[in-house]
Amino acid sequence: MNRNPSALPEAPSSLYAALVLGLLVVLLPAVPWVLLDHSVWPWDPAWYGETSLRLYFELTHEPTAWVSSMLHVLGIKAPALPWLGQFFVPLRHVLGSFEAALLTLIVLSLSISSWLLWRALRRSASGRVLPICCALCFFSSGPLLVGLTHQFFVEPLQVLAVMWLLENYWSPRARSEKFLHLLLANVFGVAVKVSTPLYTLPLSLLILWQCFAEKSQDKPRAFSLVLLVFSSVVGGSLTAAWYVLNWTTLTAFLASTSSGTVAELYGQRAAFIETLKFWSLQTVYAFFLTVPCAVIWFVGVGAGLILRLRSRQPWNRADTCLIACLVQIGIVLGVFSLQINRETRYLLPLLPYFCFITFYVLRFYSRAIACICLVLLLTESLLVNMEALGMGAPQRLSNSPWLLPLTRNPSERALLHEVIEHTCTSDRMNRYNIIGLELPAFNANSASFYFYQRKVEQALPYQCLYTSLGYAESDVERAWKRAADLNVSAFIFLTTARPRTEDAFNRVSAPIVERIRADSEFHESLFGPQAQVSMYRRGS
Repeated sequence: MNRNPSALPEAPSSLYAALVLGLLVVLLPAVPWVLLDHSVWPWDPAWYGETSLRLYFELTHEPTAWVSSMLHVLGIKAPALPWLGQFFVPLRHVLGSFEAALLTLIVLSLSISSWLLWRALRRSASGRVLPICCALCFFSSGPLLVGLTHQFFVEPLQVLAVMWLLENYWSPRARSEKFLHLLLANVFGVAVKVSTPLYTLPLSLLILWQCFAEKSQDKPRAFSLVLLVFSSVVGGSLTAAWYVLNWTTLTAFLASTSSGTVAELYGQRAAFIETLKFWSLQTVYAFFLTVPCAVIWFVGVGAGLILRLRSRQPWNRADTCLIACLVQIGIVLGVFSLQINRETRYLLPLLPYFCFITFYVLRFYSRAIACICLVLLLTESLLVNMEALGMGAPQRLSNSPWLLPLTRNPSERALLHEVIEHTCTSDRMNRYNIIGLELPAFNANSASFYFYQRKVEQALPYQCLYTSLGYAESDVERAWKRAADLNVSAFIFLTTARPRTEDAFNRVSAPIVERIRADSEFHESLFGPQAQVSMYRRGS
């Protein structure tokens, strides 16, 4: 008689209950946040959002231009997010805003990731459901995951690519199907972001080894093969064409953001050991609510590995997958520690590996301990989401900079919409307007995003362009010459903002304002609540 409670067989229905639990923990907090938030999307999310709207507008109004845009979109960043985002734009009619419509893609991708995780783990659970529940709750409880559920970034799609490979590793499907899934998952990952292979190499090699070394009793399904081949050819061709056409700008951007002066804006040069300490600590902040939670997890993993060694079980597929997960985490942290950039959202694609490690070790614990872990993870998920929804204590529990509170006040969005009203008219079409500040809720990318919202809503036949004084520009003369070359229609500033010269993104703002005010050809007009916005134009 087996006296190990954690090894008792479970009814099949409990597996589906675990899936429902995992999906609910992802969806229940995310849906109200997406529907209720009124924050302004800054910089990259606004750029991705604007590009998604532009592709949608061209698809519905200018199909010829759409084909060209699909192959050149973004130019310096992989295109999958706006490629997919354009098809979610019509949901604005149901959800009430463009932001909510686009964020549906993020929520959906993470829900699919949760489902793929469940599919992978149920094949190695040997009837033990509690470890699966804990892994699913670990997936949805981390501050970084919750934070990026509410923002239009590519990392959640990278998580989907990794989960796809994890599920493929555990799938008993025929070798030809497994290989095509491997190919398609990697094509999708590279279309999402050029760095995706960094997160998938060990797992991809394991699956490739399976395809050639392991025998499968399953026969390939004709319809599945046709669909996989078609998707691989179309997706691979489109992705390859984009990379060929944009290779020069892409590689230049990658060089500057990883080791050039641009990288120093998002990080700092330091010795390998010091940088490794930074990334290790940020990993804790990304996936755990507090440091004590992380300590408990690491101690639990260590003890679980000891239990595994004492069990004297023969080496199996789960052990191989565990080694791949540990190697993968080590590779990513090592590579990150060799470069300057310290954008911590890049850690999110490691989440599937942490989930599998959690599942792996809990199989060697009793049911009682697994239940305690599940309660703790559900509590952590509740606290993280309460903080995101603004329902927690005034004191922040999380150290993740990506877990931003819900914004119910629409005033910042309304201000940018008012900027569009004053600067975007048919008599000033196709001319640039300079947003002279780079602030999270007031910048050129956000203004362009809101212009395209208006363009889509009203089917505007003309274009209004918004740009900055230059990317992290430090030379006043160069910024001034650039504005003259662009034949700028208007300069827009905030009267309430006092940009500091030590701010790398706003060094020239104050000098440019002074130069404009000293030039009698410019005339100032004020608008917005309490005359917050100052607009300068030449002539009357």
